[in-house]
Amino acid sequence: MGEQFQVQNPELVPSIEVQARGTHPIAKVEIVRNGDVISGVQDGGYEAYLSFTDHNLHQRENYYYARVVQADGHRAWSSPVWVDWDCLPALKVEARLTEDGLGIVLENQGRSDADEVILRCYEAVS
Repeated sequence: MGEQFQVQNPELVPSIEVQARGTHPIAKVEIVRNGDVISGVQDGGYEAYLSFTDHNLHQRENYYYARVVQADGHRAWSSPVWVDWDCLPALKVEARLTEDGLGIVLENQGRSDADEVILRCYEAVS
């Protein structure tokens, strides 16, 4: 159930279009990424359309699906589509200098083959 894609080009972003036709008025249509609603529309008619382009990718492996809720409470959803951006880095490292000192952020981008991360800090010598 569902589909899986691997993307090798970092310039590609997912564009999702949802067309829904209900047996009762449609209360809302949502696009879900990794369990979180990322776009939605409330309609009220028997047909609804939603288009969304995901420019906010935070991790390499993502899944998407559409969910429709009718005014009478009945629901429908699509099969999930898994997208794996092999071209994105597995681990993002960011250093921030703040008033309180240096902050290091290590963020797993969805899949990392590293068993451990070694962080070494050195005092600057002038």
